[in-house]
Amino acid sequence: QVTYRRYKWYANNKILNEVTQTEQNLVILELTIESQEVAVSNLIDHSSFLELLDNDTLVHDVEWYNQQVNRLIHVYRDLFDAVSSLYSGIVSNNLNVLMKFLSSIPIVLAASSFIAELWGMNTGGLPFESNNFGFFIMFTIAIFSGFIMYLFLKSRHFFDD
Repeated sequence: QVTYRRYKWYANNKILNEVTQTEQNLVILELTIESQEVAVSNLIDHSSFLELLDNDTLVHDVEWYNQQVNRLIHVYRDLFDAVSSLYSGIVSNNLNVLMKFLSSIPIVLAASSFIAELWGMNTGGLPFESNNFGFFIMFTIAIFSGFIMYLFLKSRHFFDD
């Protein structure tokens, strides 16, 4: 199970690295397409280039395809942002579930700790003070109070995802 946990951590870390790399590549591609669009616009604006080309259909096609590529890059970037946000939300939710579980441990232990602290006072008249099994009785009460706190939290659906 430890190997699985290590692999799971490695896989999550690998996915985050791939997401970061893909986003960087998309930004670079978007900037390249935008600079290409500027270059094509500058060429089309020069009348001498248009005279040498002498093909209005080709100029129209180049402009149209350039716009389509630019739109596709924006669509892919938006889709990637949505998927990346979804993955971040899943990771955040898993972290929240873990923190909820970790915060429940002190709550359960608090009830047992309170009983043990009260019984550990150096005052007279404590319950089961003179009994030979007093320690075991109080230990059982402390464990039982922790179990009751666990059942209370479970009844409030504290441990559900």
